Amino acid sequence: MTYFKGIKTIEDLKEEYRKLAKQLHPDNGGDTKSFQDMQNEFTDLFKALKNIHRTAAAQDQEEDQEEEAPEAFADIIAKVAGFDVDIEIVGRWVWLSGNTYAYKDGIKAAGFFWSSKHKKWYWNGGTHKSRKHSRLKMDTIKFKYGCTKVKAGHAQARLATA
Repeated sequence: MTYFKGIKTIEDLKEEYRKLAKQLHPDNGGDTKSFQDMQNEFTDLFKALKNIHRTAAAQDQEEDQEEEAPEAFADIIAKVAGFDVDIEIVGRWVWLSGNTYAYKDGIKAAGFFWSSKHKKWYWNGGTHKSRKHSRLKMDTIKFKYGCTKVKAGHAQARLATA
């Protein structure tokens, strides 16, 4: 690294870039080659720092999910365990399918919402905002986030082993 030494955050990188851009820009008396080299170094370091932040955020999210999810899932599944429906845990979401019409009011009262696209009920605990994944098919979502099927009668036993 020639231009960006000791940079640890994206904010520091951007600040240093602005200073160097003023100094090295051809319109301000700098030469084109130096300015392009600085821009290339900025781009490479920006990508590296961005990936570090994403990886750290993903690890934090996974740790939170591992700690909080089983208890939250146990509570919500206990509310619908008496219904004769198929229960699936996909990532941090709980999906209900099968003959759900007879239990519609109880499912709504438990905090589930209807997905007309997937023809299933879902619960996410209000912790996740949708990023327009509605275009994805259910099989793709299951493949991406993993899926655990839970039988209503064995919900507590299955969660204890997960």
